[in-house]
Amino acid sequence: MATIQGIQFEKDANGKPISVKINLEKYGTQLEPFLKQIGIVNEKDAFDIELENAVSSQDFLNNAIENIKKLPWKK
Repeated sequence: MATIQGIQFEKDANGKPISVKINLEKYGTQLEPFLKQIGIVNEKDAFDIELENAVSSQDFLNNAIENIKKLPWKK
């Protein structure tokens, strides 16, 4: 797997990639359509989120899971 600055893969004990960390300052614009599709970012605030409007990491995760479950390709 290629190493790309701003992207880190986390692997399980067998070396299989299980998650990825992506630097949103560097790649946020490219990821914005996907984040909007799964309901994490809305049209109004995009990446101009003020600290007082930010959600907790648990709320982010819960919102993402609920929206991913609603996607047409998710069975």
